[in-house]
Amino acid sequence: MNREALFLILCSCLTAFFVYFFGKAKDHFSDSKFLSIELSDYKDRLKKRDLEVELAEQRLFDFEQSVIANLSDKSLKERTLRTQLRAPAAIHRIDYSVSILNDAKKYFQDKEFDKAKHKFKEFEEKYPYSIHLPEVLFLKAESHFLSSEFESCLEIADVMLQHYPENEFTGFLLIRMGQIFEFRKRHDEAAQVYRTVLKKFENQQLRLQAKKSLDDLEKVR
Repeated sequence: MNREALFLILCSCLTAFFVYFFGKAKDHFSDSKFLSIELSDYKDRLKKRDLEVELAEQRLFDFEQSVIANLSDKSLKERTLRTQLRAPAAIHRIDYSVSILNDAKKYFQDKEFDKAKHKFKEFEEKYPYSIHLPEVLFLKAESHFLSSEFESCLEIADVMLQHYPENEFTGFLLIRMGQIFEFRKRHDEAAQVYRTVLKKFENQQLRLQAKKSLDDLEKVR
């Protein structure tokens, strides 16, 4: 009887233990599942909130751009009006580059080549991006040529060939280069220069001058 009693007690204890363990395990897994669901819901709410924030920021950005555009238009109109009322002279600015160029040309026509070269140099330094610069460089080189300063003339010709290879002023300056080569008895180089002008340029006056120079050169060679 004592053994049976002990056996029954042992079975009761084991049963109680398994019941207790099963209950705890059930609670644990139930809690984990609940936490997983909670975490999923939190992520969904977070995504929704991020989307709402993004939409709100986009609306704010669009609003700011609209305000900036309106202010810019208004500011532009106000600045234009103030410019017209306060500074009318700014609308018609004096182009001093033309004034310098005209002075230089006047000296050149009067054969005051030193003064002309000084003015051409002033223009070149003050207005290096002017559309008139090829003409200025040509007249400056021409001033050197007519002053028998042939090296200076050739230096400007090199600049023209580098920066304005297709400009007609470069073509006319090449004629001067050919003449300088002729003066120095470098006839082959002079002939090559004249042929280059005939090949590269379409200006009829320039081509006629190059052809005449080439024909005259052939007669004396």
